[in-house]
Amino acid sequence: MHLPSLSQTMSAQTLLSSAIRNVEGHYHTFAGMNSIFEEAERVYAYELYHQLRCLTSKGDIYSAFRIDGEINKALIDQIENYGLVESHELPRRSFCPDIVMHRAQNTREESGQFLIIEMKRNHGLSQRKIQIDILKLLHYIKSLNFQLGAFVVFNVINAEECKNSIVNAMQHIQGVPITFASKLWVYLTNTNNEIHEEFTLHSIIPPHLVRV
Repeated sequence: MHLPSLSQTMSAQTLLSSAIRNVEGHYHTFAGMNSIFEEAERVYAYELYHQLRCLTSKGDIYSAFRIDGEINKALIDQIENYGLVESHELPRRSFCPDIVMHRAQNTREESGQFLIIEMKRNHGLSQRKIQIDILKLLHYIKSLNFQLGAFVVFNVINAEECKNSIVNAMQHIQGVPITFASKLWVYLTNTNNEIHEEFTLHSIIPPHLVRV
């Protein structure tokens, strides 16, 4: 199957940005009885998946790609921890990213690896959760050649505080190649898009923590 060139499609960054803006406010919260965080993330993830499907189902430009949720990705190489101590929480054999847009499960060429997403709800977001998801996304970009890795934080109350939490979490991760940090985008959003910010990881981490 012929894959569309990037000039024929929206960039992965623009596509995801549009999908995030289309998620209605009530999908940001979920008043569950017990494990509220997991359920809230799942509800938001399903709706974001739906919005991506809506945007990519018009015409045949994206017909070569499929969108999968929580699909298992086997580890070909060990995830690099970039100096993060106590990284035992990193997956060793496989992982299940929240959403993947790719040509197929066995594709590794960059032209067939469009977008890969990890997401977290702002409430209860710890430095550890940020670090683990960032390291997984960097691995997706490095070893699986994804054009874009995205860390989406939804239901954000204070964008500046959330951004500072990510910056502080990154203080313990060193030597990230600039090329990878530039392909990893962070999205902060909340209900009704009162907050919508997007930026690369490279743009917010100190220069001494990245390498050429």
